[in-house]
Amino acid sequence: MLKPPAELQKEYLPAYVKAAEAGDPRAMQHLFWVYVHGIYVEQNIELALRWRERREKRILETKDYAQMIGVARGYYWGVQKRGSYDGKPENYIIPPDRKTGGEWVQRAAPGDTQDTNFWYGRGLRKGDFGEKNPREALKYLERAAIDQGYTGAIEELTAAYIELNQPQKAAPHLRTLWLDSKLLDLPVRDWFARLNVSWCGPRSDRKPAVVCDGSNQAPPPPREKKDGAGSKG
Repeated sequence: MLKPPAELQKEYLPAYVKAAEAGDPRAMQHLFWVYVHGIYVEQNIELALRWRERREKRILETKDYAQMIGVARGYYWGVQKRGSYDGKPENYIIPPDRKTGGEWVQRAAPGDTQDTNFWYGRGLRKGDFGEKNPREALKYLERAAIDQGYTGAIEELTAAYIELNQPQKAAPHLRTLWLDSKLLDLPVRDWFARLNVSWCGPRSDRKPAVVCDGSNQAPPPPREKKDGAGSKG
């Protein structure tokens, strides 16, 4: 018979405390999450923040760049009440802190991983560290998306090419994106005409190229929705 969650928490929590006391940043993050939300324990924001601070100190000591990005995301996103993900101010336990999040991304930049390159490039493009710098961002976004194969960086990379007026470099990446999604406040589908680039041609995500047949210079139109369902176009 399965034990009740509260009983399991009481049973396993000491092991997490022991691991955290021994310097495991993942255990520290677990304790932060348990106490900030009061998951089968009494909610204790002060204790949660102490564990977060200890985790951050440990990550800096060990130069754990992957964990630094985890810290950065925590500050960027804040902590909302469980079950509340609407971004309303009253539903935050800990509000977002983009400035501190950006500082952690900068600390992680030397890591040269998919995540560190993506987040640093993203921050440069969006101006999280000062003025927006899409040209400098390209170096990191290209590293993440092209050299390291991180498809999650393709959208940011495409946006940087567009901002720098490099339509031919943007085109292979545009062809990989969901046509009905928004990119720089326009549907991806609309950017082909705006940039005067063809829908047919190579794609950057290792999928087969869109074969040119003389009739597909423009992307396919949106499919009609049926029963409230959409499509990727």
